Amino acid sequence: MKYLEENVKDYDQVITDVGSGLNVKRKGFLKLLRMILNNEISKVITLLTGGGVTGFPATPVKPKG
Repeated sequence: MKYLEENVKDYDQVITDVGSGLNVKRKGFLKLLRMILNNEISKVITLLTGGGVTGFPATPVKPKG
């Protein structure tokens, strides 16, 4: 989050989610997918880290419009 706050100034929402890439029932992932399908997002920035952490640990979301 510190990197996001220091380097990405124009974001409205952060959706966090950590888990296996095989599990598509993650709450944050489903929210992000729903917003994408509803055309509510103009930009997605993901932070993927090593060490076994996969998925969307930090995803700032900027609604369209």
